Amino acid sequence: MLLGITSVIRDLFPNAILLHANSRQDCLRIIKNKKIGLMISDGTVDERPNLSMIRDLRALQPDIKVMMLVEGVRADHLRSLSRPGEIDVCIRKNAPIERIYEAILSVLAVAEA
Repeated sequence: MLLGITSVIRDLFPNAILLHANSRQDCLRIIKNKKIGLMISDGTVDERPNLSMIRDLRALQPDIKVMMLVEGVRADHLRSLSRPGEIDVCIRKNAPIERIYEAILSVLAVAEA
């Protein structure tokens, strides 16, 4: 899935700088040192739910947009666990690449408005 997301972003934004974090600690280090426009996140990091990490990220960069890729949990259930404004868009990991493309465009369009 990472390669699919990467190619979608490269198609949309050829000049985008893509960063990849392998762990919660790595993600927080990146966010502390770079301004990020959109974070595309797996539902878990280091086998822990990602919501607490997203809260930490929002504290560091309140304007960051967050797209959560989910598997095995309904997007509306994940939203019910999250606080308002934590997750901008939830999408299933196995969604067609066109749907992921549309979701990225929609969340970035809101950011520019």
